[in-house]
Amino acid sequence: MCTVSYVYSSGKVIITSSRDEKTERPTAVKPLLYCLNNKKINFPKDPKAGGTWFAVDEHANVAVLLNGADKKHMPDRVYSKSRGLVLLNIISSKSPIEEWSLISLHDIEPFTIVLLEANKLYQLRWNGIQKQTKSLSAVHNHIWSSATLYAPEIQKQREDWFAEFIR
Repeated sequence: MCTVSYVYSSGKVIITSSRDEKTERPTAVKPLLYCLNNKKINFPKDPKAGGTWFAVDEHANVAVLLNGADKKHMPDRVYSKSRGLVLLNIISSKSPIEEWSLISLHDIEPFTIVLLEANKLYQLRWNGIQKQTKSLSAVHNHIWSSATLYAPEIQKQREDWFAEFIR
């Protein structure tokens, strides 16, 4: 997963996700409405692992996944569960932010989730060792670039381009 942006304008929110994947990975199943844990969730499905990188639930909560946490890591084994399935576990729960605090991430590859729940914005990170929960302003604009694809200086440059674009 490559780039996620969050734009707040005139009381409306726009969340984008640009997914960068290897060309040999199968094409995702188009977004459909699924029922998970008695909750309606719309998402594109990864046919390889069954997870997703972008999901919206029936309460307008949104969760978007990026590969990696705050710095680049090298995958060193086969992990026990897809990060896209972790995202579905979180968004399909009664309260995604509460589920985040409870979920065990042992043997899961590092990731970042951008979560909008009940008009509150969070950055959730798992670096392979510990979780980080960061509350963000839901009335300001934000951009994230995957730590697995972009060096810190390129991430900063992309943030500058985003700020210029918003201006």
